Amino acid sequence: MILKNTWNAPKTLYAGLMRPPTDLAAAVPADMQAGVEHALLDLGTELRRVLAFVHPGEAAPRDLERALGLHKTLSWRVLQVAYAREPLAAAPHVPGEEGMEKFLLAAGKAGAGRGVLDGVRASMDRYRALVKAHAGDRASFDVMLMSLATPAETAVELKAARRAGYRSTSYAWGVQTAVRILAGIITPVGDELVDFATVRGHVRARRVRKEGVLRLSRTIEHDTDSPGGRRATALPIAPEEVEGGVPLLREFCTQPLPRLEAVALPGKNVEYRFADQALGEGSAITVFSGEVRRGLSGARWRSGTNTSNALMLTVRDPIGVGVIDLWVPPEFGVGHRGLVVSAIGVDPLTQTPAQWHVLPASASVERMGRGLPAARLGEAPGYEGAVASCFERLGWGAEGYELHRLRLEYPILGSCLVVQTELPARG
Repeated sequence: MILKNTWNAPKTLYAGLMRPPTDLAAAVPADMQAGVEHALLDLGTELRRVLAFVHPGEAAPRDLERALGLHKTLSWRVLQVAYAREPLAAAPHVPGEEGMEKFLLAAGKAGAGRGVLDGVRASMDRYRALVKAHAGDRASFDVMLMSLATPAETAVELKAARRAGYRSTSYAWGVQTAVRILAGIITPVGDELVDFATVRGHVRARRVRKEGVLRLSRTIEHDTDSPGGRRATALPIAPEEVEGGVPLLREFCTQPLPRLEAVALPGKNVEYRFADQALGEGSAITVFSGEVRRGLSGARWRSGTNTSNALMLTVRDPIGVGVIDLWVPPEFGVGHRGLVVSAIGVDPLTQTPAQWHVLPASASVERMGRGLPAARLGEAPGYEGAVASCFERLGWGAEGYELHRLRLEYPILGSCLVVQTELPARG
């Protein structure tokens, strides 16, 4: 069964601009990977010839800073390419045309001859020709090579790429949310059914442009391996705190809460937005809500139409930290794993898990422990109280549940964070 915070994810387009030489196309090898590896190896060799004049022996960035008066970042990038152990992994570090020329001019003043300097320039021309032939722009080319490199891109590199996307889309969409949380609590009922409660948090959501639209998420559910419409009635955990159809946990929300308005969407869906919201951190909103679905079938045991549960948080707006918390009895499921899947083009809610397009994001699920102490989340201090309130209102003892958490910084716009639980066969 899939249980998902859902919305219609927008498509994001990225473009770059670069002007490589146009007279070297004939020198571009037909095989991309072999050609790029050869070009990067050649560039590294030529750079090492220059460095031999500047600093005999393998240099450190601070050595180039002192010897050539270059910025430490440019010095580091040159050395990453010159001494790369794996050529393709060096591609993102190749300096731009202006940066490389600064390095070469400084090296020339330090004694490097014109012949070795022109060797680097010729290698750079060949490399820029490859960029144009295979991608058209440097940013796209680097992304292509990251997927070919061995070892694969590191968690640090992936985070840096996501952070850059967060910054650009924050400007374009005009909104930011510091933390988005989707917590699911699964409680077996008898031998066949489960009750399922969700706690959703939007922590410090704010406008950064006056056109920005702040929206709340919703949860729907269906069979994982047999996608289609299947909705159970969602009941508010705090019925007296419902406002405009939103099952608020008012004690843990911004006070006073800005006015909510309902906006009709295609397919008889309704989206809730905040109206009359000012710009900036001073007017940021925190909202927690909670609801429960009773007597769900197909979420307890493996069957022909349902082999796993999937709790999904769709990233529709720029988010600083995305969190999925899964609270289950210790014996529930046979394994929990984290994924990031694409939500662009075709909604994962209409696909089986075998059809999902998994994105590179280094997502993993961590077992946090048992009971409410496991709920602590430094970026969202109100979360622990909101979860505790829901456990208490539902009459479920939190000490009997284990928490499994997926936490990802700067999740990709147009993706879904997923915690997938393999269901056991009966008996």
